[in-house]
Amino acid sequence: MSPNKYHYQKSFRYPSFTVYLNSEFADVENSKGDCIFYFTRPVTLPTDHELYVGIQSFDFPNTTYNITSANNKIDIDVNDAGANTRTITEGIYTITTLITELNDNVLNTDSITAAYDTDTSKITFTHGTLEFDFDSTSTAFIPLGFAEGSTYSSIGLSLTSSQPVDLSGTKNIYISSQLPLDNMHFLSSAHGRNSNILQKVQVNVDSNSMLFWGMQKPFKNRCLEKHLNYLHIRLYGDDASTIFNPDLNWSLALEFDIYEPVFDETKTRKREK
Repeated sequence: MSPNKYHYQKSFRYPSFTVYLNSEFADVENSKGDCIFYFTRPVTLPTDHELYVGIQSFDFPNTTYNITSANNKIDIDVNDAGANTRTITEGIYTITTLITELNDNVLNTDSITAAYDTDTSKITFTHGTLEFDFDSTSTAFIPLGFAEGSTYSSIGLSLTSSQPVDLSGTKNIYISSQLPLDNMHFLSSAHGRNSNILQKVQVNVDSNSMLFWGMQKPFKNRCLEKHLNYLHIRLYGDDASTIFNPDLNWSLALEFDIYEPVFDETKTRKREK
């Protein structure tokens, strides 16, 4: 079809439709962040029709841990005797409960204490008699208030975090599907490639709160699929490369619009004249 003779409009034969999903009722649950839903009535479009999809709403219980296996290790070297790995128990922490965990169950083995300064939002770590290092291999630097990738050494038996403590946990959730889209992402080492991310949702509620997200301005992604008989929904964390697994069920509403080509008689008549 010549682009000069045709334009696209919403289809009357294939009207828009909405798919409502709840992870509790997924046909296949690889995890809470990786679910498959099969359609009882597949949708098949003619090759000259265009499919657009957008997320209408997303309800998510923010009960996920801000300390996980990915950020709970401290490699401590006291008096250059060799590093030992200390582990923070996974969970949802406030600064108060984190300081308690550090002093009672993590740093006490090395005779180190932690104290939080509410004015600077930093933690000061102190040993009674010996100097110590937090090695660069530690994974807990961000929640403890250090930049990653460096080794930090005490001076005068004391070490204060280099930046404010960050217990925010996951800041964004990226919702993706198996549907081929025109999008690209630059969120991981695979940056620049075609992406099937449908939507980025900012986690702007506290832990143990419910996140209710809705699209403020109508927006849909052009989908290259012509036959739709299932949806494979995956939730990703901030780097868009690791599956993000909530503890409780989430719900999602996706809206689909179908466009069909329409013969443009006005343009054709003008060309003929």
